[in-house]
Amino acid sequence: MKNFSSKLTAYIPVVLPHITERNALINKFENGLNEFISLSNKLKIKFINDYEVFLNTTLVKDVTDLSIFKKIWEGRPSPFWDFWFLIISTKCKFSKGDVENYIGDFWGSSFPRKKDLYMSVAAREIEKLSNDLLLALNLSKCGLITTSKGTVFYDNRIIGSNIRGTHNIFFEAQRNSFENGWPQILELKLEKVWNWLNSFSFFNRSMGEGPIGRAIAAITHLLKDDYSEAIDTINLDTIWILIGLEALYGRNKSGLKNQIIEKSRAFLGEPNKNKKRLSKSYDLRSRVIHGDIDIPFNYCIYDGHEKYENLSDSLNDTRLVVLSLLIATLQKLIAEGRTELEFEFQVLGWPNN
Repeated sequence: MKNFSSKLTAYIPVVLPHITERNALINKFENGLNEFISLSNKLKIKFINDYEVFLNTTLVKDVTDLSIFKKIWEGRPSPFWDFWFLIISTKCKFSKGDVENYIGDFWGSSFPRKKDLYMSVAAREIEKLSNDLLLALNLSKCGLITTSKGTVFYDNRIIGSNIRGTHNIFFEAQRNSFENGWPQILELKLEKVWNWLNSFSFFNRSMGEGPIGRAIAAITHLLKDDYSEAIDTINLDTIWILIGLEALYGRNKSGLKNQIIEKSRAFLGEPNKNKKRLSKSYDLRSRVIHGDIDIPFNYCIYDGHEKYENLSDSLNDTRLVVLSLLIATLQKLIAEGRTELEFEFQVLGWPNN
């Protein structure tokens, strides 16, 4: 029976720090990418037929070396930013029998079409592993490394483009936390984060289970290309973030705001300033949800109007406040090696005699 060997390659554009910040960040930026490459090259990927092989990950700094991108970006993904590229490649070996057994008669008798479908399923595995690594990268170096959507090629043909970008919201959340002094955003070793994520059996199934699993799943919905200040996008992002926070800190439906505020302070420490900021952010989000604030039409084109801009700015601030809290909570769980987060009440002081 005939055997085949096809190369799968994921190309992930990495956005260099802005030119005004590049000198200050470039060393940390490169070190973070080197951690990514070192970890990735230790990992194996398993395909449909149980064939298992190591990844080979490299970094290309010269865009002109990647003529293959002319197929999708005319040689350059953006005229406004400088990019390097993470390239993750591997070989998928399979037989004609593997294809026939997996695809069956779904696409009639055309074996080339069946082979293409088989390889599209294989491409999903490299997409999943790439997305898992980018999730770990954002939890370990929040906001340091931003990527655009990645593309998978099979024998130099595009076969998938489901590798999520990691847009600027993580950088904004990190800066927001730093400027306000709370919560503390950490910088963790990538391998430590990766091992923590893989300590959960659900992680390999991409299905968040239990409070921590739901929080991890929620933050994956922020892995995307676009950073938007459109009100509908901000609202959707904030819903996902609050799903994660309420999964971690809430244990029933009543008093969720107070549970998040009190428990997050118990876990992460008291804010040094702006102590009511989280409460005000939660209240604003609740008022929008309950129809207590004027909102624009879904197709509103007047996003430069003062009322639209004020609401957009306020909601975006809410998004950054709650995202920094979600990231800081997950990071502290990772740093302390916790796989659950439980609280109990304690009576302080001594009774008067």
